[in-house]
Amino acid sequence: MANENNIGAIIRELRRTRGLTQAQLADRSGRTLDTISQLERGVNSPSLDTLMAISNGLSMTMTSVVSLLEVDVGDSHVRELERAHAAITKLPSGDLLVAIDILEALARHSNR
Repeated sequence: MANENNIGAIIRELRRTRGLTQAQLADRSGRTLDTISQLERGVNSPSLDTLMAISNGLSMTMTSVVSLLEVDVGDSHVRELERAHAAITKLPSGDLLVAIDILEALARHSNR
């Protein structure tokens, strides 16, 4: 799992992909601009309450944000993972199962 500096990088990338400034995210999440800045720079790590508030400010679930920690990739992959997540969440359950099967098959093929 990634260290706490990565959560700041993920928050920054998610904020940027939404076209939000740090001040806008602070306002949407009910946190201070200083808090957002410190988190993004890795100065502090967020409490669960703060992470939940920021996730809500990003219009995401906390689970979705935290799941990005488990992937050891650079900022450029965060955008693609978020796009994939957004597409998958729109699928009806039958199609979701097919998508999961396809992704698992791709993962197995890539690990060869």
